[in-house]
Amino acid sequence: MATYRKEFQPSPFSTGLQSPYSILGVSVVCGETEEDALRAQSGGEVVRRLASKGRLPNGVPTTADALDQLGGLPQPYHYTPGRWPMSIAAAPDSLRDIVQSMAAEVEADEMIIQDLIAQPEDRLTSYRLLAESFDLRGNRQESVSAATGGAAHV
Repeated sequence: MATYRKEFQPSPFSTGLQSPYSILGVSVVCGETEEDALRAQSGGEVVRRLASKGRLPNGVPTTADALDQLGGLPQPYHYTPGRWPMSIAAAPDSLRDIVQSMAAEVEADEMIIQDLIAQPEDRLTSYRLLAESFDLRGNRQESVSAATGGAAHV
């Protein structure tokens, strides 16, 4: 993003950008506890591991199937500047701090949150906790599809 900002050229069109603007996409899972978040993240972890081997499953496996395939919970992530994982799972305060640190590290203007959560109730919980931890309750009208997955604009 530093190169983008340095090399940015304003758009000659009135509808184009006149200054650099960056959006950072992050795959996250938020749970009441770190263990809850890791459990909900397990299906996405299976998908990522299979995809890295050139194999794609037919959808995100259930939490029970994913935990069985992984042999337990995925390992928790500990933020290290410049070393980002494919996905982050944490409790609300910890996740908020990590996401804010990542955004600050690359000077992102905006973030898009994405997930690979198999269970609809876990997805709703994750987005509810994210909204609460970023104090987005009622600040915006946003639509998240719990049944089909999706991304929320945070």
